Amino acid sequence: MQANAYFNKALALRKAIEDKREIVKTLLPLAQTKLAANQADQALAYLDEAINILGYDRKIVDGKTLPSEMLLIELFAEKANCYLAKAKANPSGPFLEDAEKNFDKSIEVLTDMRYYHDNPGTIEEISKGAKDIFEKSIATSYKQYSATKNKKYLDKAFLTIQKYGSFNLRKNISERKALDIAVTDEATKNRFLKAKVDFLNEEYKLNSAFTEEGFATYNLAKKQFQQLRDSLEKNNKKFSKLSQKINYISIKEVQNKLKADEVFLQYFTGNSSITTLSIYKNDVAYHSFTNDSIFKNNLQHYLSILSNPATLQKKISSDSLQKLYTYTSHYLYNSLIAPSVNNKSIAKIIVVPDGPLFRIPFESFVIKPEAPRNDATAFLLYKYTIDYLYYPAQYIKDELQAYEDYFVGIGLEYDNYTLESMKDFKHDTTLLWIKDKFRSESLSHLYFADDEVKEVAKHFGGKAYVNDDATKLNLMKSIHDAGILHISAHSCVDFTDPQKSAIILHKKDSITDNLIKYDDIAECDLNSQMVILSACSSASGRISEAEGVSSLSKAFFEAGSQSVVGSYWSVPDEVSKLFMEAFYKKLKEGKPKDVALREVKLEFISNNSFVSPFYQRPQFWAAWTLYGDVQPLKVNSYKYWWIALGALALGFITFFFWRRRNDTKASML
Repeated sequence: MQANAYFNKALALRKAIEDKREIVKTLLPLAQTKLAANQADQALAYLDEAINILGYDRKIVDGKTLPSEMLLIELFAEKANCYLAKAKANPSGPFLEDAEKNFDKSIEVLTDMRYYHDNPGTIEEISKGAKDIFEKSIATSYKQYSATKNKKYLDKAFLTIQKYGSFNLRKNISERKALDIAVTDEATKNRFLKAKVDFLNEEYKLNSAFTEEGFATYNLAKKQFQQLRDSLEKNNKKFSKLSQKINYISIKEVQNKLKADEVFLQYFTGNSSITTLSIYKNDVAYHSFTNDSIFKNNLQHYLSILSNPATLQKKISSDSLQKLYTYTSHYLYNSLIAPSVNNKSIAKIIVVPDGPLFRIPFESFVIKPEAPRNDATAFLLYKYTIDYLYYPAQYIKDELQAYEDYFVGIGLEYDNYTLESMKDFKHDTTLLWIKDKFRSESLSHLYFADDEVKEVAKHFGGKAYVNDDATKLNLMKSIHDAGILHISAHSCVDFTDPQKSAIILHKKDSITDNLIKYDDIAECDLNSQMVILSACSSASGRISEAEGVSSLSKAFFEAGSQSVVGSYWSVPDEVSKLFMEAFYKKLKEGKPKDVALREVKLEFISNNSFVSPFYQRPQFWAAWTLYGDVQPLKVNSYKYWWIALGALALGFITFFFWRRRNDTKASML
C-alpha cells in the first residue's frame, strides 16, 4: 500500500511537471504569433508568464544558480527578440540593453547545460540549436557600440564569441571518460560521481517545484560538487588537462601582448552573417557581411581547387581552373581580410578561425589578381606573416617553464606487406572504417617518408624510427620525452566521427593494433615544443558546432604540445620531404616557427631552391599550417656543454698520457 502511495505521488509529480511544460509550450508560440503581429508587449507578457511557471525567478544565494531547462533558452531568447523589435520601432529607448540582458540569460542557461552534460552529441545539439541566439546577441552588442561608441560593447561581443566557440576544448573527452582515464583511485572516483549525481538530482527537484528549503539544499550540493571538482583538478594534472575548460580573455589582454604592426582577427560564422572582430594595439573594429550562397560557393571552390584539383580538371581546363582560383581567393581576401588591414601598417595577422574557416589557408588568398601565378607578391603570404590559434585564450597562454628538446621521428615507407596486412582488420569499428577506406582508395607507398625523417633528424639529433621500427609501441614509449615529434606516415581522417581518425604505423605480427587513434593522442601528457604531422589531412577534420575543428593536429595540441604543424590535404611525399628539410634548416638557424614556415612557402613560389616549377602552385605549399606557439625552438644547451666538457676531458686525459709516455721515453734515453 505504501509503495502504491509513492507510485501515485510520483505520477502526480510527473503530471505536474508535464502540465507546466505543456502550458509553456502553448505560451511560447502564442508569444511568437503576437511578436509577428507587432504586438511585442503582449508577447512579453506571455513569455514572462511562461518563465514564472518554470520557476526561473528565485533568490540568488552564493552566486548564480541556473536551471537545466531547454525551454528557458528559447523563452529568454524570444524575450530578447521582443526587445529588438521595440528597439527597431524606438531606437532611442533602452531596449537594446534589455535585449542583451535576455540574450545573456539564455546563454547562461545554455552554458550551464553544456558544462554539466557528459554526452558530446548532446552538447553539440544544444550548441547548434542556440547558434542563432549567439549570433543575435553578438549583433546586438555591435549595434550598441555603433549607437554609443562605447568599446565595452565590443568586449561584450568578444566574450560572447568565446562562450560559443571552443566552449570545452575536450568535447570528445567527456568528464566521465576523463575521470576513468586519469583517476585510478576508485574511492575518489565514486565520491566524485556521487557528488555530481546529488547535485543534478537537487537541480531537477528544484526545477519541478521551487522551495526555500530545496533551494538551500541545491546550493549546498552544487557547492560540494564544485569543491570536489576543483580539488580533483588541482591535485590531478591529467584529469585537469582532459576536462579543462577554456578561459575567457578580454580585448585589453590581447592588446597588452599585441605589437603596433599586428592585428588579431576573431571570426564568428553565424547562420546569416560572418563577423570579424579586429583588435589592434590601440584600437578595435568590427566588420560584418552576409553568409550567403555566394560566400559559401566561393569558399567551397577555393578549398576544392587547393585540395582536389585533379577532379575539377576533368570538368574545366587548366586555365579556367586558374581563373576560378584567382577569383575565389581574391573574393575571400576582400571579405575576410581586406577590411581589417587596408590603410593599416600591418606586418602580422593573428587568425582565430571559426566554423568552415578552420579548413582553409588564408596565406594563399590572392591580393593581386593581375599578377602571374608564380609571382609571390600575388599572395597574402608575401605581405604578411600569418599565425593561427584554436581559441583566443591560447594567445596569452603562459609559457611552459620546462622544455624538452629531444627529437623523436617516425617515418614509414609502406611496403606491399604493410599495405596488404592493413586489410586484415577484425571487429574494431575504427579498424573497419579504415579497412573500407583502403578498399576504396589506392594509398601510396610513401617512398620518401623514411628518408624525410632521417634527414630532419640530423638537425636536432634524437631518435628516428623508420620502416620496421615505425611502430605504435616505439612511438608511445618515447612520445612523452619528445620535445620535437615528427611523424611522416599515412593518416585516415573521418570527417563524421573524429575519434575514428588515426595515423597508420607499421604492422607487426605481434601487434594487432598499429593505429595511433584520436583517443591515444588525447590521453597523452606531452611537454613538446612542436609536433609535425607530415600526414594527409592531419590539420583538417570535422567542423563541430561551438567546438571548431576536430583534427589529429588539434588532438596533439590538446595533449600538451605547444604548437602543431599539419596539412589541410594530401601532398605528395616527395614534396613533403623537400618542404620539411627546408623548414627544419630554418628552425635550426633559430628562426621563429611562423617565420620559418612562411619563408619556405615563399621559396616554393619563387622556385629558388626546388626541383620542379610544378611545385610553385599553392596546392603544394599552402597545405601546411601551424597552430599555437610561434617562438623559436628552445634547445637545452647544457646537454651540449656536457658533451663539450666530456670531449675536453677526454682530450686532456689523452694529452696527459701522451706527455707522460714521452717523458718516460726521454728518461730512458
